[in-house]
Amino acid sequence: MVDPNPLVNGKGIESLRKAGIDVKTGLLEEEARRLNEAFITFNEKKRPFFILKAAASLDGKIATKLGESKWISNEESRNHASRLRSMVDAIMVGINTVILDNPMLIPRLAKPKRFPLRIVLDSKLRIPLSCQLVKTATMYPTLIVACKDSRSDKEARLKSLGVQVVRVGADDSGRVSLREMCEELAKREVTSVLLEGGGELNSGFLREGLIDKIVFFYAPKLIGGKGAAGIVTGKGVDFLKDAYRIDITSVKRMNEDICVEGYVHGNN
Repeated sequence: MVDPNPLVNGKGIESLRKAGIDVKTGLLEEEARRLNEAFITFNEKKRPFFILKAAASLDGKIATKLGESKWISNEESRNHASRLRSMVDAIMVGINTVILDNPMLIPRLAKPKRFPLRIVLDSKLRIPLSCQLVKTATMYPTLIVACKDSRSDKEARLKSLGVQVVRVGADDSGRVSLREMCEELAKREVTSVLLEGGGELNSGFLREGLIDKIVFFYAPKLIGGKGAAGIVTGKGVDFLKDAYRIDITSVKRMNEDICVEGYVHGNN
């Protein structure tokens, strides 16, 4: 395939052809694109490649009605998820996940390839100063994306504790504008993001057409309950014709769990 980077874009091919070398493009291009999916998305769409990761019961619940979620998936699934964390530039959650779960958002491996940027979407800067992300901000890079009208005093306190804060515009619901957030991440050259938030965050990204790939771990459990959180909540679609289609590329056993990977149809 032709390199989508505007600084390169065909120059190498042109040089080879001028030297008398026959060059063909488009051979196994789809496979090549998937090998370089984050790089290609970043250059073509000017935004990060977003991977939605979730651990759920067979009925699609990511927590019980009381909010308990540790642990739905088994150890092998969690180890695979940790390897995913070490392969991306950033891990993202919403503020509700921080308040409910108090996560660290780091790869839990003996020797991770990297410690990705930890990102929290927090429109009103509600993040507790005592949470794990803030307490470890000087050890692991941490970024909070807030709305422009969020508290300046809280921002100053967070920055003094080593947390990066960036302000963007709000969407119609008063939450962080995902499009403006993408622009900010592109400026920081964040090419890939693993989404580990809740159903509302996932719903928002789906509505905006920003989710490129899904990695779902299904445990052989049924949780049930109207109040139990699902992988995707929000308004949802009214008609099946509007459902988000997934092109499934892999189904693997993780001991008793099942890992399903695929691409959101039309986004890749």
